[in-house]
Amino acid sequence: MTAGFEFCPQINIPIFNAGKLKSELRLAEIRKSGAVISYEQTIQTAFKDVADGLSGLETFGLQIMAQREP
Repeated sequence: MTAGFEFCPQINIPIFNAGKLKSELRLAEIRKSGAVISYEQTIQTAFKDVADGLSGLETFGLQIMAQREP
């Protein structure tokens, strides 16, 4: 008997699941777009809240000034 080993290369390349990979990529792109839209809406809401707060502050200041006038 001879001592030795057997070399049998194994190739594990995704050849037949390209459609699956493309659909997973598309799903990731859609999720990314949704996250960007949500982020932009959050920023717009924050700017509106700040603008409303500043407007209210200005109105309040004008009311105080009007009450102080003789």
